[in-house]
Amino acid sequence: MKKIAFFDLDKTIYNGSSMESFLFEYLIPNRKIRFIELIETFVLIFRYKFRLISHNQASKKTIEMSAKVLAGKSVSEVDSWLHNFFTKKRTYSYVSKLFFLLEQKNYEIFIISASIEPVVSAFANIFGVKSYSSNLFVNDNLFTGRIKQLMNEGEKAKIVKKISNNSKTQVFSIGFGDSSGDIEMLKAVNYGFLFEPFEKNIIKIAKKHKITLVDRKNILRIVEKILDLN
Repeated sequence: MKKIAFFDLDKTIYNGSSMESFLFEYLIPNRKIRFIELIETFVLIFRYKFRLISHNQASKKTIEMSAKVLAGKSVSEVDSWLHNFFTKKRTYSYVSKLFFLLEQKNYEIFIISASIEPVVSAFANIFGVKSYSSNLFVNDNLFTGRIKQLMNEGEKAKIVKKISNNSKTQVFSIGFGDSSGDIEMLKAVNYGFLFEPFEKNIIKIAKKHKITLVDRKNILRIVEKILDLN
């Protein structure tokens, strides 16, 4: 039997919003963002904070904004910024322990995130796992500012099903996410875990589909118990 674990990135592995952190803690202080993009970013954060747009709408607009911010910058330049900025210290403390446990149980680990490919790849490289993410168009090693593929909501579930269906042996899969953008993915796996959801309306949906609610204090204990049964 092939065993696979799928993880969302932001607020599941990463303690916060990776692109927002990169923007406010690196791009802005180092003056690598244009003024108009800065204003648009503040407007987006304001609209989401006061729930004027949904989580999935905010996710889509964040990717669009990320594409605009990186337009004209080289792939190698952005990769070097991310390599210097993101470390394991920015992830939840349980993550390294959980990844080690899964690897000991012979699980193949994937990060599936709506965040842009350079950001998601940075974390995948840190942990030595595979990843799927939103992709941006690149021309002559420069980001063009356009989105090639958006990895959100149902797209995550499609990846889960594709990987499982392509396996030559029976698959047992588990999944971890925190938001409405992850629910379809968590429904597509054999055992889903909803980590500290901030959208209260999805808790009812999770319970309906027998998705287990976990937090940073109990996740290792609960997941280890499930792994021992399968």
